[in-house]
Amino acid sequence: MLIYLVRHGQTPWNEDGLFRGRYDIPLSDDGKKQAEAAARHLAERDVRYLYTSPLSRAAQTAAIIAEQTGCPVVAHEGLIDVDFGSWEGKTAGEVSSSYKDSYRMYKSQPERVVFPGGEPLSRCFERAVKTLHSIAEGVQHDAGEARDGAAAIVSHRVILKLMILGVLGLSAAQFWKVQLDTCSITEMIYGKGEFILRKMNDTCHLEEAGTRGADF
Repeated sequence: MLIYLVRHGQTPWNEDGLFRGRYDIPLSDDGKKQAEAAARHLAERDVRYLYTSPLSRAAQTAAIIAEQTGCPVVAHEGLIDVDFGSWEGKTAGEVSSSYKDSYRMYKSQPERVVFPGGEPLSRCFERAVKTLHSIAEGVQHDAGEARDGAAAIVSHRVILKLMILGVLGLSAAQFWKVQLDTCSITEMIYGKGEFILRKMNDTCHLEEAGTRGADF
């Protein structure tokens, strides 16, 4: 069974370089174009199951994909973005100035960082990997022996990076070893409780649509 991990389209806060987290920011016009490009790409791949973070930027991306694929959208709380706490709404420069110690740890030892007033990245890692397995197992059970159809999961940069690390048997310590652009698509094979990473951070569909993603 194929599973596609889709990062949501761009938002004004991506464009302005602001940490997003639990702030509910909608897609920008470019983000909508990116989502439409991803939707056209996935419409050719027999996607029958579609899960999304409940935050608007992901839910809007999923809704655009649903228009092309015709499959229902299921919001899943486990896919919500990391809670950046006091960092949300600030630029990296502002965060590095006001929260020197935690920002330094985020960049050098991400597995140890606890976002001020927010969520430890290590706990977020556990949540992301658990959610991925839960969705994959549920879809496989529903599909039965036929294994018909693929599943798409629309979520956020941090969550999807952590899922990829978990699939590869790595930890949150390798967070900065993965690049994941806005509205990129990562492809996995799932079967018998195991994942195989087949393609990562694919943005070819964005180039065809005349738009570009970014890893922030």
